[in-house]
Formats: sequence, structure tokens, C-alpha cells
Amino acid sequence: MTERLFTEFERPTTAEWRAAAEKLLKGRDFDKTLRTRTYEGLTLDPIYRAEDIATLDHPHTVPGQFPYVRGTRTAGDLSAPWAIAQEIITPTPEAFNTALRHDLERGQTAVNLVLDRLPHHRPGLMQMPPKPIQLGAAVSQSAH
Repeated sequence: MTERLFTEFERPTTAEWRAAAEKLLKGRDFDKTLRTRTYEGLTLDPIYRAEDIATLDHPHTVPGQFPYVRGTRTAGDLSAPWAIAQEIITPTPEAFNTALRHDLERGQTAVNLVLDRLPHHRPGLMQMPPKPIQLGAAVSQSAH
């Protein structure tokens, strides 16, 4: 049984929540301050509620079935789980190795190794003159 927390408080309506948020913004534009536009062109709202998805048909669909919003494979991502990786920017191979070992011990499952040989363009790293090489080549290796 799921216990509901904060039952002593009444749940505000969306309009009440927005009015309280606008009051806290002290004149700043709600949309410009609290809504975020992604590079894919989606607008993310600062809060979502059950009524926001009440008219959607697909939340109860399963992977591998139309409209394929949960993927085209019936097993979903079970056959190929997500790789967890973070770009590690360090000035030396030794520092990279230390940071990578630390992250792998804490759940990282893949390595994002950027081989651009131009650490002078990143603040805090060793200053090296550029060499005539192909820049931006990246290697990604999953631990699975």
C-alpha cells in the first residue's frame, strides 16, 4: 500500500500553483524564467501533473507495440541496457585514469574518451601547441 505524504496539505490547482510561482518571480516573465526550450524544439514546463497526461493514449502501451513510444523491441532495453558514461576532462593520462577508476567503481559502465589532442582550448588544462591532426575524434567503449 502506498502511503501518501503531506496529506495535511490541500493540493493546489495548477492555476494556484502558477499564481504562487509568479508572485515569487517578482515581475519576471513566467515563461522565460521557468519554461525551458530544448535543442530539439520541445518546451519543458517547470511542473507536470496527472491532468497533463490524462488525454494521452500511450502511457499504458508496452514496448514493441504501436505507437512505439516505448521502442520497437518487445524486450525494450532489457537486451541492451543504457550505457552510463561521462566525459572526463583531465590534464594528464594519470589524472584521467584516477578519475575513470573512481567513476567505474560508482556505476559508470562505459568510457567516453575524446581524442582531440588540443587541451589548450579547455581552461585549466596543460597548454600545448596544436599539432596538425584530425580533431574531435571520439572513441566510446561500453563496459558490457
